[in-house]
Amino acid sequence: MGFTAVRGRLKVARRWNCGVARPRLFARGRLRNHAKKRHRLGFCQPRGGGRRAGNLLARALIPFTALRRLLVLPARPSRFGDAAIVVFLLSQALDGMFTYLGLRQFGAAAEANPLILSVIPVLGQGPAVASAKLFAAMLGVLLHLRGVHLAVALLSGFYIAAAVVPWTLLLLVR
Repeated sequence: MGFTAVRGRLKVARRWNCGVARPRLFARGRLRNHAKKRHRLGFCQPRGGGRRAGNLLARALIPFTALRRLLVLPARPSRFGDAAIVVFLLSQALDGMFTYLGLRQFGAAAEANPLILSVIPVLGQGPAVASAKLFAAMLGVLLHLRGVHLAVALLSGFYIAAAVVPWTLLLLVR
């Protein structure tokens, strides 16, 4: 392991899987060595782990760098984030079940979402609701993987207040 001076401090230069040292920066932030593009695109990783160590599957399956960057896992796990995604997925499941029951009991006039209403004639009630809820759940999981836990928690609260509670009251009253 070599050491490099970074503004008076010593920084350990870790070796990367591509066989070159981690790229060092010029004063303006330009990379100095030939592996600039490989490191920037995320093909090289530090040996022994690192932030992107668990994303080999994403790198292999998704060729586009922008989509690959969306799947980079956060640096450390969060109990708040784990609780938020569990509550979010439960609220999506409850909303999906209650929406389906409401559509079966009251017809399409009970649904307020115009996207689901436009898909119902094409797919039917069950597959339309299921596809919408699966898509929303995938987006919530993507937010969780990106580490945006507060947004997932706020969306969970919004779904519970604006979808689950009204459907529960509507289905229990009738």
